[in-house]
Amino acid sequence: MSILMKIIEDKRKDLKHMGYSHGVEIPEKRRVPIVSVKQNPLIICEIKRTSPSKGTIKADIDPVKQAEKYIKKGARAVSVLTEKRYFSGSLRDLMLIKNRFPNIPVLRKDFILKAEEVDISYRAGADAILLIASILSLKELYKIYRRARRYKMDVLFEVHSEEDIKKAYDIKPEIIGINSRNLEDFSIDLFNPLKLKKLINWKATTIFESGIKGCEDALFALSSGFHGLLIGEAVVKNPALIEDIVSIYKRPISNFWERLFKKDERPLVKICGITRTKDVHYLEKKGVDAMGFIFAPSPRMTNSNFLKNIGEINAVKVAVITPDSLSDKNLKKETEIIIEENLVDAVQLHGFPPSFRLSNKLLMPYYNALRVKGLNDIKNIALYNSQRVLIDAFDTHSAGGTGKSIPDEIIYESSKITPLWVAGGIGVNNIKTIIKRFKPELVDASSSLEKSPGIKDHSKLDNFFEEIKNAKATH
Repeated sequence: MSILMKIIEDKRKDLKHMGYSHGVEIPEKRRVPIVSVKQNPLIICEIKRTSPSKGTIKADIDPVKQAEKYIKKGARAVSVLTEKRYFSGSLRDLMLIKNRFPNIPVLRKDFILKAEEVDISYRAGADAILLIASILSLKELYKIYRRARRYKMDVLFEVHSEEDIKKAYDIKPEIIGINSRNLEDFSIDLFNPLKLKKLINWKATTIFESGIKGCEDALFALSSGFHGLLIGEAVVKNPALIEDIVSIYKRPISNFWERLFKKDERPLVKICGITRTKDVHYLEKKGVDAMGFIFAPSPRMTNSNFLKNIGEINAVKVAVITPDSLSDKNLKKETEIIIEENLVDAVQLHGFPPSFRLSNKLLMPYYNALRVKGLNDIKNIALYNSQRVLIDAFDTHSAGGTGKSIPDEIIYESSKITPLWVAGGIGVNNIKTIIKRFKPELVDASSSLEKSPGIKDHSKLDNFFEEIKNAKATH
């Protein structure tokens, strides 16, 4: 039996033996105002003592003092775990917090199974309830949802799968929470919410749930197009993190990840080392997903003025930077300009160690690129904090654009660790084989599609995209 099914089984037993209030004395009438959780910034921080996946998080937590810390740091809503057996929560925690902070919205987070639990939640002071699609039938979901909305309570309708989205479609809830946690084994996949979000075809406020450990994860969620965040363990242990996350909301946020993953029909294609406007326009016509602009020592190096002249395009714009980009005075200035003025959608950190972090001043959507010499190097993929790692061929004299290919064995082993993003000697002659053999999520090409460094060959580009199309057709 999965963890989830065990929790639900025990919850049914508790409802039968202790009633809908779980033995907690609840006021006959609600005593506090209803406040919507749809605040700005939409950051919901959780009161949680324990969990099945993490064990004890903070057993001696004072719910009121913890909520006060959240609010002072910038949280606009509080989520309270009220499940007792596995999360050491209680409706008492919820009532204490709401009575102390009546104008702060409070979400009751529990495994709600019956409409009568909504009545209890309302009287206890909850402004919103969590409704988990995967544990209830459509009929049960609709009944509970309607009951909550009659009370003018918000409903955070939580989904984990395409099946859950199908249930949500019939109800069309106003607030959708997409959980990165697999409720069967409690593992985390931050890309799951991004993939499911594309299936929501009605107007809804979307909230990214679980897996937010720091600013970089928060930035990933927001640049995936989510309106808000539900954060648990990380803020329980470190409430100061809230201030840093609030600061992200205050700056323009590129929707890099959302735009990059808008299509599924073929591998994502990035063409790097672009230096001419005419190549930008041509690649736009070909439907390229990402364009790379180099801000590091290279014959393909460009500048901020070039990006300003390009303006808005359909493909995402990626600035490729190396350690030299931050150590050289002039390059550092250019790097700061393109990030601070939002001239690119993301940065590719090429050749940086796993321990490197962008400063808060330069923080924006990013991924790492690892130059691999041999099989031992691919172990470093797991050390990076970025959601994807591009592997590229190593060259002693150049960081990229060498035309060197990565041995098949290294590509294959890398694909076992993470969805494959691959560069290095990719061109017309081998792209079809690479797609069929390794099924990459993204391919990155540069020098093999040029007449000379930085000058793209349109005939080669035509053949390259035709080969991709043929590879998909025979896949």
